[in-house]
Amino acid sequence: MFRHLVLARIIEPTSKLDALRVLEDAGIQPASYRTVKRRLPLYATEGWREALSVFSVAAPE
Repeated sequence: MFRHLVLARIIEPTSKLDALRVLEDAGIQPASYRTVKRRLPLYATEGWREALSVFSVAAPE
């Protein structure tokens, strides 16, 4: 679900609710808005951000 929201916002920066429309327009079956609201707090934890930051390594010069 997080991946889909990131993809939708790359395609068109918009609200959470409108991101579901963007995904549908792109041919992706989005999760329900209720699921988005329920799952997002899990991604706002310190542990999740730390795990995600491992993948955001700067490109070598």
